[in-house]
Amino acid sequence: MARFKIRCYTPKVLELGNESPSARAGRMVEAINAAGAAGADIFVGPEYFFTYNSDKLLTVNASFAYSAGDAELARSRIANASARWSKMLIIPGTFFMVQGVSSPRIFNTAFVYLGGLTLSECSKYDSAADNAYAELSGFDFFPGETGRAFEFKNKSFYLQICSDTTNRPAAPCDMSIVTSFRLGGAAATNLADFGARRVIADGEGSSALASGMAQGRVLAVARWTRNTNEVSDYEIEL
Repeated sequence: MARFKIRCYTPKVLELGNESPSARAGRMVEAINAAGAAGADIFVGPEYFFTYNSDKLLTVNASFAYSAGDAELARSRIANASARWSKMLIIPGTFFMVQGVSSPRIFNTAFVYLGGLTLSECSKYDSAADNAYAELSGFDFFPGETGRAFEFKNKSFYLQICSDTTNRPAAPCDMSIVTSFRLGGAAATNLADFGARRVIADGEGSSALASGMAQGRVLAVARWTRNTNEVSDYEIEL
């Protein structure tokens, strides 16, 4: 068994407004540095952290998608922070961004960093509101995959974005990691594929950890811990 300390960074994305890409990247790097100093093994941020006009995500009346240049600026700064905290796995939420030159489209992508490098990435499949966001940004939304498996410290993890949790992984993994805008009803779907172990960081100021099964009055149920702090720490044995 291995013990993992997980830091969830869950600011209320709607309250971040339309701060500059540099300021938004600085906010994330500050949170990553704090997690590294606290000895976290895994850092997870919320969906849509990197968007323009994030205060209008519910009213859907603005352009949201980061340009390729602004996304690269933020990703470079996160990679530098990852190099500083080289043993911490970092998933800084998602980038709603334009990708491609000859045929640009919009992706909602979560990148996974380790040791200053991109270890993996996953682009959201279930478009939900993303089609509407993309239309206002002037491009089509491109659906990615329903999840992405990767290895960290000899354990298997499965990364998904929000409603994509309704899709099962190709094979069971040791733990599920979800970056989302809202916890929603999908929070508990397909938990059996991960031994009822899942961490969720959302964009409304809350997080949750399912750390296995506990015996209820009649049936065994997932054992959940929930938190409404902007920064929350969890520990789990895998």
